[in-house]
Amino acid sequence: MKFINRPKFLGCNLFFAILGVLIVLFGTPFSLERHPIVMVLNSNPSIEKYRTVHNEFKDALGFPVIDVDISTEWMTKTRLQNKILDESPDVIFCIGSQAYLMANEIDPEGNIIFSMAINWKRFDLGKNSKGISMELNPQLELFVFKYLFPDIKTIGMIYSEKFNREWVDLAVNSAKSMDINLEVVSIDEVTQPLDSLKRISDSIDAFWVIHDPLVLANKATVVDLFSFLNERKIPSFVYNKAFAGLGAALVISPDLPTIGRQGAQYVESLVLGSKATDESVQIPAGSHLSVNLKVVSDFALNFNEDGLHMVNEIIDE
Repeated sequence: MKFINRPKFLGCNLFFAILGVLIVLFGTPFSLERHPIVMVLNSNPSIEKYRTVHNEFKDALGFPVIDVDISTEWMTKTRLQNKILDESPDVIFCIGSQAYLMANEIDPEGNIIFSMAINWKRFDLGKNSKGISMELNPQLELFVFKYLFPDIKTIGMIYSEKFNREWVDLAVNSAKSMDINLEVVSIDEVTQPLDSLKRISDSIDAFWVIHDPLVLANKATVVDLFSFLNERKIPSFVYNKAFAGLGAALVISPDLPTIGRQGAQYVESLVLGSKATDESVQIPAGSHLSVNLKVVSDFALNFNEDGLHMVNEIIDE
């Protein structure tokens, strides 16, 4: 029996010896490699836009992820810290500002990619932090405004320096280069946005609504702003289709599924060693454009119909 089994034993040893040499020369075969460990921190999966990015990210990624909902009472900072320590992720993909801030505080040296975070320039980015901006390039938005509504020369904007100073500075410089007058007014916690809008209403042709938590403080404030604009037939350019029902003329927003896919590509470039972009923060790769033709008609706006090919959705109600 020993004589019969010995060649098989030697053959097994020979197989593993050859396999060891191949691993040294060519690396571990794909089938023996572990999947990269990717953790997804979602600030609140119950929010549709966060859920959309989350699902698209997972569908586009080529391997499983560890999902973490930080909006639950159970997921305290200490528990999240322990989970990150236990799982030791190769990269953390964050959805929303809160998720990034927590991840960066717990693991400032880790590979962290943020998304859906308002005005990332206000963050103290970690050493290995990268991300996808929530804001579109203001020059792109201004080009769309000017192309679709050629009569508009002066655009008003209200913002808070606390949340949007850097982005507004970029927008102002972009407007100058495009021969557009951007009239901006900054507010603080005690300033009423409607009072600021009234100050500039006589000198503007349109109003640009940006994502600013001080300007859009609550539902009553938002309704008051749009009511004032509609009464004076001042068209509004907004960042979210939710405002279309309030009378917005134009909606230009990041395409959320694209952000999810963009995040997956970014993660794969880090963990799989593929070619990565030199940019630490990318702008959204896609946008979604909606035009409210009823408002265009009611306000008697000069609309460039040649630009309809750019429009993803026409609103006519």
